[in-house]
Amino acid sequence: MNPESPVAPTPPTGMPPQPMAPAPSDPMQPMQPMMPAQQPAAMPQPAKRRLPKWAKIVIIIVGILIVVSVAVAVLVINVTAAPVKVSDEFMKDLQANDAQAAYALASSDFRGATSQAELTDTFAAASPALQGTFSAGSREVKSKNGKTEAEVLYTVTTDSGKEYTKISLIDTSTGWQILGFDASDSPYSIDL
Repeated sequence: MNPESPVAPTPPTGMPPQPMAPAPSDPMQPMQPMMPAQQPAAMPQPAKRRLPKWAKIVIIIVGILIVVSVAVAVLVINVTAAPVKVSDEFMKDLQANDAQAAYALASSDFRGATSQAELTDTFAAASPALQGTFSAGSREVKSKNGKTEAEVLYTVTTDSGKEYTKISLIDTSTGWQILGFDASDSPYSIDL
């Protein structure tokens, strides 16, 4: 045996022999046993943060309030859709100065208090001031004394500013009909 050739160290008894690394390029360096491939250290996982019980309760309550608010809004829109449709038609007739078409939308109570000729005169006076784009604002439907009534408030944007109308309706066996209306240069509030 050549005294310059590297000799592998003898493993302690009971241990398997270790593989040897390739011979170093410098013959004076002794051969080292190869170490098993080391795995990179696993990154510690951040501890999961749990919400406190009070925060969970607050989140649940806020969620319930949002769902209830959306449900109420959808219900109001659905309940008021039919009277708003009739009052929109009345507004179009008013702007077109078409008292005859508007009178066809009137309830028997309205007709009992106002003739078609009186409505024609009222439309002739009110129509010029209400020319512009109208939009329904507040609306409400209420049942009282066995009757279901609604009010729809409108804002009319004209060339000279804003005008306001309030249309009252009643639900009859044939559908929603006009109970009355009013126009002003001041905003209205719901009176039901």
